[in-house]
Amino acid sequence: MVAPLPNHDQEPQVGGEPVSGSRTAPTWREKIRHSVKWSMKQLAAGLVAGAAAAVLAGLWKLAELIVHVFS
Repeated sequence: MVAPLPNHDQEPQVGGEPVSGSRTAPTWREKIRHSVKWSMKQLAAGLVAGAAAAVLAGLWKLAELIVHVFS
């Protein structure tokens, strides 16, 4: 039978009691999780900025059309 892998997301324990604050550096899983979160936020911000730019460009073209029609 294969032994289960240890869960590295848990706090270290001494005698069954969790040792709070014993970890100072983030684990590789936490680093990856943070990186993915940051990337998703950047992607969302880029999509919002792109959509806003497209709307403004469309409004500008509409204004040019209105000026052209009524002049």
